Amino acid sequence: MAQNNRHDPIRKELILCPLPEEAVNARLRRVYAELPDALPVRRRMPLWVRRGLCTAACLLAAFGLLLGVNGVDPALAESLPALGSIFRAINDAGQRPAENRGYAKESLEAFGEEVAGEEGLVVEIPCKNPLDAPMTAALQEVYYDGSFLFAGVSLRLDADGDRLTERFGPGYDILLNGESQVRHEADGTLSSPRDYGSGFCDMSDSFLTRLAPGEYALQRAFRVPDHLQGAESLDVTLCFDGFEIPQDNGAFTLSFTAQKTDVPARQIDGAGVETNGVRLVSAVASPTVTCIVAEYQDSFINPACSAVFEDGIYIGGLGGTEQPLEDGWVRDTGVYAGLRQDEERRVVWSLFDKNGSQQTEAVFVLDFQEGCAWVGGPEDLKDPPSGDYACGAEAVKNLKEGYMVEKFHMEQSKPTLWIAGANLVREELTVQVWQDGTLADSADTQGLNGWDKATRYFEYGPPGGPFSVNEEALEEPFGEWLLILRDSYAKIDMTRPLTVKAYNSAGELVLDEEITLEMHGTE
Repeated sequence: MAQNNRHDPIRKELILCPLPEEAVNARLRRVYAELPDALPVRRRMPLWVRRGLCTAACLLAAFGLLLGVNGVDPALAESLPALGSIFRAINDAGQRPAENRGYAKESLEAFGEEVAGEEGLVVEIPCKNPLDAPMTAALQEVYYDGSFLFAGVSLRLDADGDRLTERFGPGYDILLNGESQVRHEADGTLSSPRDYGSGFCDMSDSFLTRLAPGEYALQRAFRVPDHLQGAESLDVTLCFDGFEIPQDNGAFTLSFTAQKTDVPARQIDGAGVETNGVRLVSAVASPTVTCIVAEYQDSFINPACSAVFEDGIYIGGLGGTEQPLEDGWVRDTGVYAGLRQDEERRVVWSLFDKNGSQQTEAVFVLDFQEGCAWVGGPEDLKDPPSGDYACGAEAVKNLKEGYMVEKFHMEQSKPTLWIAGANLVREELTVQVWQDGTLADSADTQGLNGWDKATRYFEYGPPGGPFSVNEEALEEPFGEWLLILRDSYAKIDMTRPLTVKAYNSAGELVLDEEITLEMHGTE
């Protein structure tokens, strides 16, 4: 019997055609490009609370992952022996550029102890299905300076995803001398806040860094609780609940004794540095970690504490805690990347009450070279430098062959480079940024989704103006790559010329162009 097709017209109307990949990418690119460069400041939240939030910053990070910035820099990977230094290999995807973060990683490696391969420090990750491929976790490096401990763990997993996460369930914990530092709710989920009056601060990463197919890196990091500060050694047990991968895997532990390493540090006593219900307690800076402790009255509605260099450049945040005190005050412990021994720039710490006064309530200026601090003011909070290059719509119209630099938006929150191409056929490129004969940054387009057949040209407007201006639809479409070059901001001098080079898959040089940025936010 023939089927009744009287509903076919309705059925055809209801069929949802798949969205073209290029249309989706183009929309994401436009949203990304028009995100504000500066995001609203808000109060620091516990790690497990922050994991569930989605803000414009999350969209920025997600789009960065879409473009493939989560991959390990090939040059870095090639320089690492075997799996190499876990500390240096740990990815900073989603982090804003900070010129001293790489230095802090190198310092972690230099002062840390390599323990890979020692007996008992390589364990099998339990698999509930006996047919699954075996997986292992190995403690590879440990850094402990009496106040902070970093542990680099290498993993061999039966997985090949770019964005794997650790499970933070009942099995997750950190034991120090047998004492649990992590609290759980009755259902086994992690409890909040992260500081229970002990000064312990868990700064462990949420995501695994992919080193190669099946090989990953993970970093556990924390501030030692107050009563264990300065201990010559710590008995540490890292408890893992498992990983979010297709294979059904279980809990395991890595146990070791960390011996204290003397690391040069500069101290600042905050006694007497106080204003408007906010006081500086102490600050310390070493090559690996910068830690600033301040206290504020709990009358602030939604305070946000932060620290930057005096020129507005980010130091590189690692984590922090907020600890309510008994006398109506709250202690804020902010942890940042370490400072170079010869770093002469001062650090500016501030508290902004987002939902209360909507203003900066306190500013402290910290001089680690002189070992002193004082109360500052709004004049000490400077915008980080930024610069833009745009070729202009006419240049794109006249592009008949090859490639050219379309735009370079050198801003701390989202340093992005556009390469325009006359050919609408996608061609994989290796793009490099050079200055004074030194390679500052590179990006390989292989596998990225940052390709688009653009029909719109725009330029970034001046600071404080619209996010994009001079939008222009071009008569002839052109192809373009959008690349995120996160290291460039921290490594180049934006006041001087840059050279952008691009090579095709055959290794041929298809772009070699010198550009100069128009600077913003500089005196």
